[in-house]
Amino acid sequence: MNNNLHNSKRKEMMMYLSIVILLTFAFNLLSGNISHLSLTSLRFFGFILLLIVFLAFFPYSILSQFTPSAIRQNKETQSYALGIFLVMVAFVICFTSSNRIYWMLSFGVFLFGVVKLSRIDMEKYASPIAVGTLLFAIVYIMYMCNAYVYRGITILCIGVTTLVGDMIATPLRLGPSPSGFWIWVYFVMCNSALFLSAENKKPGKLKQFVLLLGGSIALWVLSFVFYGLVFLRLDIYTLSQTTLSQLVLFFMLSGLFFAGTKKVSFVSRDVTLTKSPKQVGIFAFLLVAAVFLAATPYLNQGKTGKIVFYERDCAIGSYIPEFLEDGDITSDEGISVGTTLWYFEERGYRVEILTDDNSTSVREALKDADVFMAVNLNSPFSADDIDAIRTFVKEGGGLLLFGEHTNMMVDPVDFQYGRHYLNDMLVGTGITIKVDTAEWTENHWQTSIQ
Repeated sequence: MNNNLHNSKRKEMMMYLSIVILLTFAFNLLSGNISHLSLTSLRFFGFILLLIVFLAFFPYSILSQFTPSAIRQNKETQSYALGIFLVMVAFVICFTSSNRIYWMLSFGVFLFGVVKLSRIDMEKYASPIAVGTLLFAIVYIMYMCNAYVYRGITILCIGVTTLVGDMIATPLRLGPSPSGFWIWVYFVMCNSALFLSAENKKPGKLKQFVLLLGGSIALWVLSFVFYGLVFLRLDIYTLSQTTLSQLVLFFMLSGLFFAGTKKVSFVSRDVTLTKSPKQVGIFAFLLVAAVFLAATPYLNQGKTGKIVFYERDCAIGSYIPEFLEDGDITSDEGISVGTTLWYFEERGYRVEILTDDNSTSVREALKDADVFMAVNLNSPFSADDIDAIRTFVKEGGGLLLFGEHTNMMVDPVDFQYGRHYLNDMLVGTGITIKVDTAEWTENHWQTSIQ
């Protein structure tokens, strides 16, 4: 009897551990915290994990009773219908938005839906993950929108990794994402939510939280040691080394969080809006704050920002390159700023690309634009284009130019005399792009312009 009870408890513990790992791993994929894959790929894999959870908890036995009349009359069926609706809404939000903030919020909606569908008591694990997700989204939005927070977090990560690198005699200098900082922050938020949901009269409540926080910091530092002493010595792609370090950190922190859920006495809170006004008010405030902060960068005082990117006869394209494991670019289309344009789009800007197939003139495209962007050109702008761009800037428009020292694809005569076509737009600004290309030919440098 005791053995059967022990086996039953062990199976139950493994089931809940699997739920925690699947849910938290899915979120870290959706938020781009793990791996060097494209965000589109991370969203897809995160969706697959959420789909697995959804199918695992879906109440197949009620399908035969799932009729409009049953939904109206049966509260249990209503709960299942609401759960399915929330899950579908979460999937729609996830796939109709290109912004990670909304992917994070869709994950929270999914959690509420799957709790409604589940026939097992998973609230103890789902609730702190849901609240932790909301808190993480708020912190991440502050990081993206506040220059001081952005710089502070970056300095912290670089400083800590540099210090650990000095201790293990391995040069380390990692920013927030490669250092696993955002994975650590997510589990800190989940542990904080777990701490808030614990019984108020539970002795040692604060001590347990401090232990969880201290343990998470120790594991974060330990991941740097693994990275410097183990993964950096593997003969694999550099970004794959970082991903391995992130995965190790994730599994260590998810185990710590799960251990915390077993130690903390949890106050059951049904995922409904029938609790005290204070609880409803706190949750509503957090939800509204997250949505408001997510939308604020794109409001732009009632106007959506627009960037015009000039790609006609341009030495640098706007496609998003893909990379092989050895770091080579798979496409032969040359240099690209595609991820730069995607960066702007993710932050709510509309991007109009002027190509040879787009007949819109520069002057016409700039009528409702906020920023004009150009990179190395193979041929100069026309006089009318230059006039339109200068007028646009004088009237308050932004001008963003990318000009590198290498300009070897221009007219040979212009190249020989060091002409850079982007400088035609910079006349009178006091800014010039210096052309100092040096080409090695037959044992000597040729066309070196200082």
